[in-house]
Order: sequence, then structure tokens, then C-alpha cells
Amino acid sequence: GVPIGGHLSAQLAELWALARELGWVFGERKPELMKAWQEALRARACDPRVPVDISDVCLSVTDPVEQVHASSHPSHSHGRVLASTDRASVFRGILRQDGFGGWWSPTDFSFGSLDISGVRIDLLATSLWDACGVCHWGGQAGVSDPEPPVSAQPGVLFSRFRDNIYIIFMNICPALFPKVREAVMVLLNCLYGIPLKWEPTSVCATWGECAWRVLPLGFALTRKGVIWSLTEGATCGEWLRWVPAGSANARFTLTSMLPSLFLKSVWYAASQEDIVANFRSLVWGVGWNSYPKHWWLPCLQKFVRRYGLSGLISLGSVTTWVREGKQARAAHLGVDTSGDSFAV
Repeated sequence: GVPIGGHLSAQLAELWALARELGWVFGERKPELMKAWQEALRARACDPRVPVDISDVCLSVTDPVEQVHASSHPSHSHGRVLASTDRASVFRGILRQDGFGGWWSPTDFSFGSLDISGVRIDLLATSLWDACGVCHWGGQAGVSDPEPPVSAQPGVLFSRFRDNIYIIFMNICPALFPKVREAVMVLLNCLYGIPLKWEPTSVCATWGECAWRVLPLGFALTRKGVIWSLTEGATCGEWLRWVPAGSANARFTLTSMLPSLFLKSVWYAASQEDIVANFRSLVWGVGWNSYPKHWWLPCLQKFVRRYGLSGLISLGSVTTWVREGKQARAAHLGVDTSGDSFAV
């Protein structure tokens, strides 16, 4: 993530970014961007503090080329995505069962490339870069296509929401990655002409109440705070701030927050796998904190039956997740649990 603006307000930075993008990338002022790039390279060549040499990186800025990822349903253009002409007939059960794939499809725009030692790296902008304020990558706000475009061709995917730029490096050779990252940093500095603050690189980005995670062949959309491995549990598990089971108000607090967490576990998901990941993380937390089963299990079973999730969230899976959560907590504390029972 790259916040824009320095001393500028978020609103003014957004307007500035939109104007620069429309003129310098998608408009007639591309030569000014190329000139700024060349000047930046000359300045870096004279600066001994520069961490990575990118003097051999060639930038090419071209007219935008739309790349549409075909939908499995008859579709038409809806803003800057493809939307199924049958989307009015989509029911919640269909989306919960099959995800959003086919009903909405993303559109990318190739606007240039980097050339490093003969390797071409495409520069792609998603529809978020138009600062529309709605997550179009999938159609509605907060909705994601479960199979975003993944190509073997190396590329850098740019998107922007308000005054934040989000960057994804795709299929970049590890040997070239430092140069590509440095080149992207210089490119954005040239494009916006105002201070940028680079945040740490991560496979997961939190956005509001949800989180994007980069997977080997796509993306996952989950609730904020969800973890995918119990090795993360001791440091960043969502349950670390939950009330301990021994507290006087623990049961009341838990039963108050569970309905909201259950709903978010279904809503902030782009596929069945994401739904399972949401519930698994939550139940790991129940096991980690050793909450009695009568505090939470009836509520979970009622929710699963009501929303038709029995095929995804079985009692056997819940039992396993509780056991894993308890064992992970015991291992963290150095406690032997070999003789304990974890049946729910």
C-alpha cells in the first residue's frame, strides 16, 4: 500500500491523483511522464545513497489496452467490469454455493511495460484506479471474483482506492524483484510528483472489515483478522483480544459478538474455501481460549442450519478445529495435552 499526499488532505490527494492519472497515463501528457522518468534516472545515477541501480530499466508508456476476462454468462459492460445480463436472477443461495465467478468479471488496462535485461514486465491498471469509490473488481462494493486473472506473463497490477495505491507483483523472477520494486517506486514518484509513503510488503492487505490475501493461484477474501495457520496464532490471531474464559463477563461478551462474526464469515468471502477459512479461524479461537461448548456451539449450529452451510461446516470439522486451537495454545504455553479430550 502507498498512501499519497504527504501534507495534503485525503480528499485533495485523491483529486490530484485522478487528474495526474487521466493526463499522464491515460491522456496526452505521456511525454511528460517519460521526461520525468529520465530525469529521475539521471538524478539517481549521481546519488550514492540509492539502494538499487535501475539505470538499465526501460519504461514504455502506451495507450491503454483493455483486457477483458470473459464471463461464463452472457455479459455486458457495467461501468468498468463485465456484469452478467442474468444477474437480477441471482439468489443468495447460488452465490453462497458457487461464488461470484461468472456473474461479474474484471477488466484490466495495460498502459505500458518495464524492460529489464530483455524481460518485459507489463504494467496493468485495474478499474479501481479510476477512484470510483466502489470495489468494481467483482461488481458490487466488497464483492470479489474468486478467480482473478492470473497470467504467466510477469506484470505489476496497480489499483487505487481514494488516496491509497495497492500494488501486486505477479510472476516476477526473484532476481529481478528488487529492480522492479524500485522502478515502480520511481514511476509512482514521477507520476504523482508528491511525497509517497511506502508501507511494508505483505501477502495480506486489510481493507475495512475484510482482508485480501495473495494465494499461489489467485486471491482470498476473508474477514479482518482471520489467520490461515495456527503458527500465526500466538502473534496475530484475531482471538488474542477476546475476553479470557475465566472473566466474569466472558460468556456474555462471546455470545454478543458471535452473531456478527458468523454473518461476516459468510459475507466477506469470495468462495466456499474463504467461508471455511473464516469459520475455521473463529473456531480455532474458541479452542485457543477454551470456551465451554454450551457458550457457542448451539449458536453456531443454529446459524449453520439456517444458512444451509452444513456441507461446509460439519460437526466433525468443528471438533477438529477446537482440538487444534487448544493444542496450539498448550504448545505455546509448554503444556502437555496428550491425554486431554477435545470432543464437542
